[in-house]
Amino acid sequence: MGWLADLGRDARYAARSLRRSPGFTVVATLTLALGLGANTALFSVVYGILLRPLPYRDADRIVVIEAYRNFAGRGTLRANYSLVDLEEWQAGAHAFESIAMAGVTTRTFAGPDGAQNVSAAIVSDGFFSILGSRFIAGRPLGPGDHGSAVVVISERLWRSRYGASPDIVGRQVRLKSQPVTVVGVVDASCELPNARVSAWIPAGQPGRRGSGGFNPIARLKPGVTLAQAQADVDEVTRQLARAYPALYEGATAVVLRLSQAARSNNGRDDRLSCRRRTGHTWGFFRPPDPAAEWSLLHER
Repeated sequence: MGWLADLGRDARYAARSLRRSPGFTVVATLTLALGLGANTALFSVVYGILLRPLPYRDADRIVVIEAYRNFAGRGTLRANYSLVDLEEWQAGAHAFESIAMAGVTTRTFAGPDGAQNVSAAIVSDGFFSILGSRFIAGRPLGPGDHGSAVVVISERLWRSRYGASPDIVGRQVRLKSQPVTVVGVVDASCELPNARVSAWIPAGQPGRRGSGGFNPIARLKPGVTLAQAQADVDEVTRQLARAYPALYEGATAVVLRLSQAARSNNGRDDRLSCRRRTGHTWGFFRPPDPAAEWSLLHER
């Protein structure tokens, strides 16, 4: 075991040298500590942005559709769609297994413990099935919930406001002064449309075309490429422009994998902004907020 004897001699020599030069020892130790700390921090950032897999079923098949339009005097800016546009997307975009709309707003939960404003998502049917989100209790929103007084809440809200009550499913809570029934609690890994969202509400009536506030999220059919999906989206965009030129002429749309959109938002990519950013991990859906939103029709 000659190499072990050599290793022992080297270690003793190094220890004696460090004892004779305490200043050098301190500097060397601090340098190593700082280097290791910096490497650990850098890896954590890179892992969180680039390497960590998204917590959704077959996440590489989930895509978002980003809309743009040239607004007079303001250049090309991020825009969004209206809920009524979902019909055109479902009829014309054959590359998708399913497609849904989502928009973000604010709602107030009221109760004996006081009121609490939370970020809430208004979603069309199929939103949770596209993601394949895990549920701690209850169920996701389904086709029968369209316009109904029901809500899915986040694990965070369930624990902080309701004390992780095991009988939360089926309980009536007051949302914006109206009674709604909790039908499910989604796992904390669900951070869409953005990480602040604590409640998901089924969309009601589509409203008028051009009102804005919503963005599409979709699941690709097995084997479909991003280029094929983009070709479908381009065709739907042209159809909308022909049918409703006042709303959609000059509009374009880009298909991005969910992982791409997430990385771009972490990297503060300008294409993800309208007037402000959400500043959260997957905040590429734009809130239907008149002070911050652009629809495909006009500045709101």
